[in-house]
Amino acid sequence: MTLDKIIKEYHSGDICMGELLASTPATGLSIEKAFELYIQSMNQANGDEFFALKENKIEQLTAETQFDNSPIRKLFKSRSYLEIAFEYNEVLYTERIYTDSIDPDHYEDLWDYWFSAGSEDDEPNIVFEVTADKNSEGQFITENISVNVYTKDNCDHPIETIEEISYRKSWLDFKGYR
Repeated sequence: MTLDKIIKEYHSGDICMGELLASTPATGLSIEKAFELYIQSMNQANGDEFFALKENKIEQLTAETQFDNSPIRKLFKSRSYLEIAFEYNEVLYTERIYTDSIDPDHYEDLWDYWFSAGSEDDEPNIVFEVTADKNSEGQFITENISVNVYTKDNCDHPIETIEEISYRKSWLDFKGYR
């Protein structure tokens, strides 16, 4: 079995890559070769990326493809972000906030980011404002992070403030803390 054969079969049928790989025997392949073929197939079909921790360094295992080397892909990977998750009215909300989309001059000592609650069916009149502190150099940090909940009719006074928030920073931000 080769990568070309798997990709050809994937494009000729109506099956997802995971199902195709699960039903394809790895006869004659070592565990390492089967794993390599798996990650290359999943990368080409779905854009999945795989990483390993080796000697306290993260190494990308995903096969280098033309897509990985494209200027748009490099730009996407270079953008710093913060992903947040919180619960409001028993619904879990998640949002990816690209730090270059935050106005650094809006407030002197904190940053904010606004987004809507999702589809009109979920919470049609709700908007969220994420706020957190800036450090002494004016850079965005996650100290005192909270989410203010507003109605679309009144964005001056929050109806609730959520302080129980999970978050993770992009790999670019993690590099700065090592």
